[in-house]
Amino acid sequence: MRKSTILLCLILLLSTASAHPVHADNADKTYLLTGSNYYTDSTVDKGFLDTVITTNITNLVASADAGIIVYAQGMTYNEFYLANNIAIEDRYSGYMGVLDRNSNLINTNPTKYGPLTYDGPSIPTVATTAAPNAIAGNITSSRLTVGVLPIVPGNTNTTTIKNYGTGTYFPNLIGYGEDNTVNDYMMTEKNKMTIPTRYNTTRSDITLTMRSSPSHGLRGAQTYLRAKNGTDLIGSYASNPNYYINATANLHITPYGYSQLGGIGKLYMDSAIRNANGLMIEKGVNEFSSTLNTGLREIQKNSGASNIPGGMGGQIQLTGFYRGSDLDSDFFATETERTNDAINDTEVVYFMYASGDTLRGNDNPAFLNVPDAYKSGISLDNGNLLKLLSPNVSTFIIETTRPFFSNFGDLSTIIDWDATKHASFDTTLGGSSFTLTDNGIFSDGTAIGTDIDNIRVFINAEATAYTLTELPVALSDDSYANQDVTLTYTYTALDAKASAIGKLPADITANDGAYAVPFTRTIHVAGGTVTTHFVDEDDLAIASTSIATKVVGTHYTTQRPSTITYNNKNYTLKTEATNKTGTTTSGNTDVTYVYELDEPAIETATITTYYHDTNGTDLQTLTTQILNVGQTYTTTRPETIQFNSETYILKTEPANKSGPVVSGNTDVIYIYEIPDPQVNTVTVTTYYQDESGTDLQPSILQTVNTNSPYTTTRPQTINYNNQVYALWSEPTNKDGTVGTDPINVIYTYRIETRAELDGTVTTYFKRQDGVDIQTSQIQTLTIGTAYTTTAPTTIIFDGKTYLLNTAPANASGTVVAGNTDVTYTYDLTSPQQQTGTVTTYYRNIAGQDIKAKSIQTLVVGTPYTTARTATISYNGKAYTIKVEATNSTGNVINGNIDVIYTYSELNNEIQTATVTTKYQDTNGTDIRDATVSTYNVGTNYQTQRLETLEYNGKQYKLKAEPSNTQGIVNEDILVVYIYEPINRSTPVDKDPKNNVDSLPNAGINSSLLPIVAMIILGSGIFLILMESRNLLSDQMKTKK
Repeated sequence: MRKSTILLCLILLLSTASAHPVHADNADKTYLLTGSNYYTDSTVDKGFLDTVITTNITNLVASADAGIIVYAQGMTYNEFYLANNIAIEDRYSGYMGVLDRNSNLINTNPTKYGPLTYDGPSIPTVATTAAPNAIAGNITSSRLTVGVLPIVPGNTNTTTIKNYGTGTYFPNLIGYGEDNTVNDYMMTEKNKMTIPTRYNTTRSDITLTMRSSPSHGLRGAQTYLRAKNGTDLIGSYASNPNYYINATANLHITPYGYSQLGGIGKLYMDSAIRNANGLMIEKGVNEFSSTLNTGLREIQKNSGASNIPGGMGGQIQLTGFYRGSDLDSDFFATETERTNDAINDTEVVYFMYASGDTLRGNDNPAFLNVPDAYKSGISLDNGNLLKLLSPNVSTFIIETTRPFFSNFGDLSTIIDWDATKHASFDTTLGGSSFTLTDNGIFSDGTAIGTDIDNIRVFINAEATAYTLTELPVALSDDSYANQDVTLTYTYTALDAKASAIGKLPADITANDGAYAVPFTRTIHVAGGTVTTHFVDEDDLAIASTSIATKVVGTHYTTQRPSTITYNNKNYTLKTEATNKTGTTTSGNTDVTYVYELDEPAIETATITTYYHDTNGTDLQTLTTQILNVGQTYTTTRPETIQFNSETYILKTEPANKSGPVVSGNTDVIYIYEIPDPQVNTVTVTTYYQDESGTDLQPSILQTVNTNSPYTTTRPQTINYNNQVYALWSEPTNKDGTVGTDPINVIYTYRIETRAELDGTVTTYFKRQDGVDIQTSQIQTLTIGTAYTTTAPTTIIFDGKTYLLNTAPANASGTVVAGNTDVTYTYDLTSPQQQTGTVTTYYRNIAGQDIKAKSIQTLVVGTPYTTARTATISYNGKAYTIKVEATNSTGNVINGNIDVIYTYSELNNEIQTATVTTKYQDTNGTDIRDATVSTYNVGTNYQTQRLETLEYNGKQYKLKAEPSNTQGIVNEDILVVYIYEPINRSTPVDKDPKNNVDSLPNAGINSSLLPIVAMIILGSGIFLILMESRNLLSDQMKTKK
């Protein structure tokens, strides 16, 4: 077994933060940069290599005179090595042919250099055969290199060694004076050799090489490596994933060392190296040396050279000395914290030593020079603790930098903002409102610098990231008006991947490049309202006002129709608003459009009067009137009609027996019935008059059976002679029971002022706890007209997004006196749950909405259903369903689903419908005459409920009440009350004077009562006699 060589090479892939250019704060550091030669740099202290050669000068002069070497009196060792392209480790060696990067021989050779002998100035070295033709220097030299790895090809005869991977091997000898390189004599505290690296960036061109002599191996070769960040030892990968070492290349021996192995050593070497490599995956710095040393001992053991020196080498990739930051999630970090976080120094200390080694069988106490400060971190084997021949403990610094924000002011202060401040945007919110610094340098030392075009800003944590140019435009969106808005500023360094721009730290993956810790500030976006009014020439509202909330300083534009129909009157725009467009200011801006009343066009319509029985059969020829639209019409009817030899009497007068003529045809239907000869009827006439007794609309006549209940109805307001009359007083006899005399019911109305005719509708937008999350909206409308309200699907409030839960039941309706509150309730959205909306529309054939739309917000994937009514009343017209929605039910998707029900206008002849009320026993027999009332479709109806009834001498009480006793008339309606007989065992005499005790009436005719009484009396006497006889018989038996 021959002696072999140790070569250990560590390639550092450093993933860290950016180094800054050399400046005053770092004047004590020497940056290791590509394209630089530190052997010729006079500012770099090279230790003993700067010492002038004083040994063996005679031989050197002789060799120089012979032209074998270059030498001049006063040369330092460093100058001599550079001049002769001789490495510090070079000695006489029997292994020839190793070349440097310039293809020159790098080892001394008596054939090439002739008689050449000198000794280095450090500790003694082992003598070499064939002296004096030798250069004796320190055996080991380590080096740190950036850029392309300066490695030389191995011997071509070693290609059978497979574990080297690429066919490029570690050299037996190493040249001297390469660019981008320092050796361990320069890696001292004095020089502070510093490698500039970048935060969250892998630098793969850093090589750390440690090796022993080319022809003398070292038994028990071990390494020591420590990395510190501040005062804390950088932990293992498991305990601190931001600091770890990852070995992805091979440990192996040199070609020269492999050639020295015996057959057994070569046989087992591959598996030993593979096992050692497998141990080096993702190891923390504190585990690195012990794990590597275990592998080196295993390789030594399997080389078959346990008792003599054995040579091995390797490539170790060190990754990640500084990858994380405690500030990445603290967007409110102070300027001092950000400045300190932007630069981070990791100090690396390393050296090689031997445990239990002897040289030529003799202990060498001169090698016992491991500093005490490091001995506690070394696990000793039996034998001496030796430091190899480097003159110092090698140290260097990995400097990690990243860009950072500063001078951004007090982040807790809310900044006022509106669109009028665009001119000052740069100093308020733009690039001059903070300082952006990046002290990083590229590997060649040039400054990386900053560019504000890499800044992105998020608004309220929304998905879009805006540039500083885009930000002021985005903040003009009206959804931010009167809101506190959160701005989050991010910056990605110029040397980072473009894909990292506009991302937050949590979304930037490892090795994407350096970025600044974001900062967050809050602004208040000022808003104003623009209220659009539509009034007539008397300044009275003829349409709902429109209120828009916009950002102050933004442009607004209002819209207006050319014509408006209000209270069945047409208006045409007369005066445009002078401020119909403009710039939004704080507070409210009123925009008013004035309309004038159109002269009505002469249009005729027909009034058709029918005389029907309760089954709809014509009893008399209909009459037709042709009148101008807008005129008042009246109809007449006979009290009785003879039809098919029967006499019919008027039962019900229609509500529209007189009134204003409208377009198309108006059907007026009088209902007659055959009177019950045993039942008398009485008329109930309802009048609608002003305080002077003038009729304001036609009276309504009802024919009601004697002793039957009646009820009347009245509108809240009446339009008469272009004046609006409001109900002033209700009569005391508006409902009751008819007697034998006709009844007149008079409702009194009076003209109201405009204020009394208007009501307000206030729309609120609240979250579940009742807190307002958007400014309420107020509409002032005429009492009795229809109103609608709208609400956004989402609202952003205090930086949070709220989602509409459900629309309130009174989202649309009819204006009443006073105020109507309409409250939309919102829920805080859940980032894990997607929702969609289902919007239901109710439209006529022309596509116009005839009823307020319904919006449901539901979870994506869940089922939904929609509803519709058979008929709808809108603007005095009745509509009936024509086309069902094909997607009336389904599953919610991400987005919106429109569900549209289409209605057609009802023909004029069926714009009224009847409500028939019946009173029946449990067998379905009518026990009271049915009542039939005619109503306009779309109006409200209410039927009369009687607790008791008498029919054919029997009393009945209410047993079941139907569900449709009241509601809205859409079609002919049948309402049936069910009654059952009252138990007659305890009758109630309605005449107080007859209120005396009496026997129960078991259904026996009163004429038989005396006979029944005699039978009962006789039975009583008989029972008494029989009981007396039995008693006497018992007494006689006792005496016996």
